Amino acid sequence: MKSILFDLDGTLVDSSPGIKVAFRYAFKSLQLPLPDDDTLSTFIGPPLETTFWKVF
Repeated sequence: MKSILFDLDGTLVDSSPGIKVAFRYAFKSLQLPLPDDDTLSTFIGPPLETTFWKVF
């Protein structure tokens, strides 16, 4: 075996805090109103194009 792949979807690591920080940075950089934490949580998982299309 040459490679081992991990799917870090919350099973091994909770990556949601870092993802939310990235979303907050994007909203701030674009001078957009920052959604609340519960709304940001719904952004995790679906493709970004889908999420931003629905929101904007």
